[in-house]
Amino acid sequence: MSNQANHRQFCWQQVDAQQPLFRVSQVYAPPEFADRLLALYAFFSAIEGVTATVSDEAVALRKLDWWRNELARMNLHQSAHPIVAELQRSGAAELVPAPLVEEVLLVAMERLDAPAPGSLEEFEALCVANGRAQVRLEMAVCGAGEGAPEAVAESAVQVGAALLL
Repeated sequence: MSNQANHRQFCWQQVDAQQPLFRVSQVYAPPEFADRLLALYAFFSAIEGVTATVSDEAVALRKLDWWRNELARMNLHQSAHPIVAELQRSGAAELVPAPLVEEVLLVAMERLDAPAPGSLEEFEALCVANGRAQVRLEMAVCGAGEGAPEAVAESAVQVGAALLL
């Protein structure tokens, strides 16, 4: 099996382990965006895996910092990490705005020590905060860029939050 096939398989494993509903999105994605979205969904899943499974906050922060550093330089070197390699191979790396990656990571860091939502309103706010940067990154990877209307991203986040409720 080639490195590319191994990397894709690794990405699918990450997606299936953390966010199996991304597989549904993949089915409906336009073919020209499918590889980019798989790599992006695997990145989201990896971040979710850190926040959901690492009990030591210091370890989780180091892992999130590793992701920050690796993604900050992904256009400067060929990564050995399967997710970053797939972001590079698919062309998604060139379209991922650094401020949105930073936002995803900051939201993940905030979730590490945040108390559980105490009300439906707090839960909805958490869904919006967690989803906004991810939706905007997905739009960027699909070619909408950072100039995409914020209202589109907000409505997509609201729909996602409503589905979770």
